[in-house]
Amino acid sequence: MSKYIDMLQQISSLQKEADELRRVERAQVIKSIRQQIRDFQLTSEDLGLAKVVKLKRSKPQNKRKEPVTKKPRKPAPVKYSNSKGDTWTGRGKMPKWLTAELDQGHQLDSFKLAHGS
Repeated sequence: MSKYIDMLQQISSLQKEADELRRVERAQVIKSIRQQIRDFQLTSEDLGLAKVVKLKRSKPQNKRKEPVTKKPRKPAPVKYSNSKGDTWTGRGKMPKWLTAELDQGHQLDSFKLAHGS
């Protein structure tokens, strides 16, 4: 094998060893830190973590820090209809039924409802 391939294999092997060692040592460090927090009765404020925790939990959605409640929207009123009962609000892409009617020479205004239903 080439030196390059050998080196890549060594890197991969060492990375696996490092990951496992980090996992074991990390668990020991966490255990030690938790014990010290209990022994000294430390709070998140003592450790300077209070602001970080608050930001992660929730961000105010508005300046008044009150939850924003959205009112349910009413469906858009129908503006166009044909004799078969097909409808369109006039918003978004024009439906196929209306496109077909316009292709046959009908005018858009002929499908417009007087008040919208």
